Amino acid sequence: MLYARPAGGPPPAHEGGLLLKQGQRLSLDTYFGAFYESLYARYTQVDTVAYLLDLEGRFRITLNRTLADGHVQRLLEEEREGTPATPVRLPLPSLRGPDKGRGRLGVELECLAPEGVWRGASVVSASPPPRKVRLGIILCTYRKEAYLKRTLDTLLTDQRLAQESFSILVVDNGGTLDPADLSDPRVRLIPNRNLGGSGGFGRGLIEALHEPGLTHFLFMDDDIALDSEAVARLFPLFAYARGDLAVAGGMLDLLAPTRLFEAGARYSPLVSYPLKQGLDLTEPSSLDALLREERIDYGGFWFFAFSRGLVQRIGGVMPFFIKVDDMEFGLRIGATAETPIVAFPGIGVWHEPFYAKIPIWDIYYYTRNNLVANAIHAKASRMEILTGLSRRVVGRLLLFDYNAVEMLLRGLEDYLKGPDGLRRLDPETWHAGIIAASRAHESSRQPVEREASAHPPEDIPSSSIPLFTRLAALLTLNGHLLPRILLKGGAVYVSDSPRNWPRIFGHSEVRFHNPHSGAFRSRLDRRLGLQMLRRWIGLSRRAFSTWRATTDAWREAAPELRSESFLREYYGFRPLKEDRHA
Repeated sequence: MLYARPAGGPPPAHEGGLLLKQGQRLSLDTYFGAFYESLYARYTQVDTVAYLLDLEGRFRITLNRTLADGHVQRLLEEEREGTPATPVRLPLPSLRGPDKGRGRLGVELECLAPEGVWRGASVVSASPPPRKVRLGIILCTYRKEAYLKRTLDTLLTDQRLAQESFSILVVDNGGTLDPADLSDPRVRLIPNRNLGGSGGFGRGLIEALHEPGLTHFLFMDDDIALDSEAVARLFPLFAYARGDLAVAGGMLDLLAPTRLFEAGARYSPLVSYPLKQGLDLTEPSSLDALLREERIDYGGFWFFAFSRGLVQRIGGVMPFFIKVDDMEFGLRIGATAETPIVAFPGIGVWHEPFYAKIPIWDIYYYTRNNLVANAIHAKASRMEILTGLSRRVVGRLLLFDYNAVEMLLRGLEDYLKGPDGLRRLDPETWHAGIIAASRAHESSRQPVEREASAHPPEDIPSSSIPLFTRLAALLTLNGHLLPRILLKGGAVYVSDSPRNWPRIFGHSEVRFHNPHSGAFRSRLDRRLGLQMLRRWIGLSRRAFSTWRATTDAWREAAPELRSESFLREYYGFRPLKEDRHA
């Protein structure tokens, strides 16, 4: 349905294509099959383009243009005969001239012969590209050999990519890959310490900058489901681009494969906003929505491509270990006002969604690194940040989630230490300490076995709880200020949502059910909760009084922290020549 949408049931596969009977229709106006002429006219120098349709048999071919408001224009309808040796060439409207009136072009096929075969389609241009592209694909991996092998096989066996110039740099943070298993000359293995995604991508980018001839780079996660067509489309896009360009690949939900999770995002230091989230890409209205372009602040490093010249202008990846590295990198791109970040429909990968895997220690990095990014780019005021963080701390206390509060507190503490605190720490050792701290409080968020049939989550809306009860829950910090004698002994079962805090009131134990990660229990610890609240108040006071000095220190240190010389020393990279002969 994302490639070709048949009318009625799906046609049977036949010799690398689909077999259609007389009268059957097949639409290529899909996420991967449509041509978004408005975007290609705006961001590339391509003039004349055409569809090449690999058909066998006689077909009625219809070319439609859909505008952002859903209005459909019929541009062409004709009968054509296809043979295996000669694809049907279908000229498309010129991309030169005013942008107004352009949209999405989609082809519809109707089989007129007793049988016909459709094997594929592509968009081509007779205009020679103004530049050659040699792509450096940078993969950071940590003990995900099966995922990595699948991704590499997809890239290395693709016939279209075999015609392009690229190299793959695999940064192995886990030390588990065998060079003998990566024998293709296009692949280079870079052994690395466990320096997180930031350290892996940062290391790979430094190495790629020293690879002769690479013009563009692609950051890509190892644990994705990849169609190599997404990578293949980067080559003509960069070859014909108007000036510089950064491409934010869409993220499709691996658990709901036809749903778009994100196509670029807007940044906020407290809540970032994924764009186009939740679109069902089988629906024409969702494809129409992709025509309505929005400003993109950053693209996730699961698939993010950019030029060598961009790196030379803005520098490398901040040493954040994980989280917010892609956000900060994108904000720097936006600050130059020279390189637009564009999410082209049809360039995307499938990735496990974030709601299915959020370890508690993520909260530490998300907090600390967002505060650093905010200091560099001045996106929110001191009051906005501290008010927002206070809500998060109180919100987690209301859920008895003390490990999460610990991560929030440590994130702010380490931010207030300034860049000197980051310079002094060893990232690998530090990360081990953060993981240990995220499990330190046994009363908080421990996995449990639970029979769903015996204790189903109580999914009644929290708004149905009387106002008096909700006020009492809030004023007593959900029981932290109640005498023990007033607490109920049994556990309450709820679905895993922050909005459920009023339903916990009066219970000393809560069990959360998450359909993706199982069941967890948290127990009320009044002493610990109040201790954390006092600690947060003290931290907030210190942050309020030192905010300007801390912000200035991070902003002034940023160019050094993302420089190659600092990153080599900080991460302990070996000299380049030693890696090349590893």
